[in-house]
Amino acid sequence: MEAALLDVLADADPIDQGMTAAIEWLAGRPHGRIEGLSQWMGISSRQLQRRFVSAVGYGPKTFHSILRFQRLLSLSGRTSAPRGLARVSAEAGYADQAHMTREVQRFSGAPPTVTLSFARCALGLSDLVKNAGHAGC
Repeated sequence: MEAALLDVLADADPIDQGMTAAIEWLAGRPHGRIEGLSQWMGISSRQLQRRFVSAVGYGPKTFHSILRFQRLLSLSGRTSAPRGLARVSAEAGYADQAHMTREVQRFSGAPPTVTLSFARCALGLSDLVKNAGHAGC
């Protein structure tokens, strides 16, 4: 098994350092926009999309949505004091509560009142997010 894994790694593409920087940029900007990332990197949005999909497996917008969802899970689980959904959604980086509700339903298949009552954040599992200076969950 070890030999098979080493063979696969030998054929793998080198890490795209630009996309590592893009991931860190997105992780550090809950309200950031993909257009801003493209400008910051000095590449077209189409080139950013292609390289990001190659490095991560899906586009930067989807990645940013997943980070925002994980941030929401983290924020909702940090305190025992009740906090309104509108406030938590704004803190997590959503445009409004309706935006948050749509994404929670998309990722969890349940409404926020159900999902946020028991879900746990997985941001702490990512070295990229840890390295970007985020406490995680």
